[in-house]
Amino acid sequence: MPEQIHHWATLPVDAYYPDANLVLEFREGQHYGDRFSFRDGRITATGQTRKEQRLKYDKRREAALPARGIRLLIIYDYQLVGDYQKDLSLIRQATEELLTGHKHI
Repeated sequence: MPEQIHHWATLPVDAYYPDANLVLEFREGQHYGDRFSFRDGRITATGQTRKEQRLKYDKRREAALPARGIRLLIIYDYQLVGDYQKDLSLIRQATEELLTGHKHI
């Protein structure tokens, strides 16, 4: 019986920081809503709609990265206020909390 060959494709991420073993993902409306519904119905090479594929890949990242010891920080667009300093502060604080395990009050 021939050996099974598994083809593993890499899943792109928004930012990877190897020194911190950290992936930062920004989740905009297309990840959780109907922001781009006009193209979500398009069929991809996998035979799924773009929306189905995006959800599948998001779930795969959420499972595979921690399973490999890589920390995953997800920032949703609705958490951001559109002010550079405030948004940067939020991202820094969330990153520090993830890396240290200490929540700021």
